[in-house]
Amino acid sequence: MNKEELALEKVREALAALAIETNKPPSERTFLKDEQAELIRKTLERMAHQLEQKSLPPAKERERSLGRIICDSWPLDCRLGELLIDAENTYRLL
Repeated sequence: MNKEELALEKVREALAALAIETNKPPSERTFLKDEQAELIRKTLERMAHQLEQKSLPPAKERERSLGRIICDSWPLDCRLGELLIDAENTYRLL
């Protein structure tokens, strides 16, 4: 598996984990707001599309917003947060 395929796999894994979290009733989502979930989903989908099309923007122009959202208000031991940061970092470092 090359680096691009690994990045795509991680982005897809993060999208799947996000879908599981957003399918929970809002009362069970203590840290993820609907607006955040939508922004994260769109960001991950854009990253996946770029990886699938092999049309990555220059490194300095790649997505960098997920880590900021997570570090700002999410618990430190959040598995979804770990998956999102890992996917974003793998994508950015290509």
